[in-house]
Amino acid sequence: MTPREDPGPGSLDGEAWSVPRTEVKRAPGWVHVVGLLCVLSGPALFTVGLQWGDRSMDLPLSGNVRPGFSGFGMPKRWTCSAGHDHWSAPFWLGALVLTLSGTAVWTALARRFRR
Repeated sequence: MTPREDPGPGSLDGEAWSVPRTEVKRAPGWVHVVGLLCVLSGPALFTVGLQWGDRSMDLPLSGNVRPGFSGFGMPKRWTCSAGHDHWSAPFWLGALVLTLSGTAVWTALARRFRR
């Protein structure tokens, strides 16, 4: 019987080159659906703003206060002819906030499920 020769460091012979497999965890499908909806809501709001024009899109609260979106300028406070006190952000700002927060939520959820 002859002694077995050492295959050397470049050989793929034996167990020396085996690497333990780690299981890749994937986030559930609902995480991706929610994340995609959050990210796409920003461009959707921007498109609605383009179609909406100079009109305001407000949420009527109790009293005369109405926060919402209006135009593409800068945030403004104004009073309409009906006497409502409007606090309006531009559509582009709402779209930016929705897209960035949607991306953050999607990333955070995906990372949470990978652990």
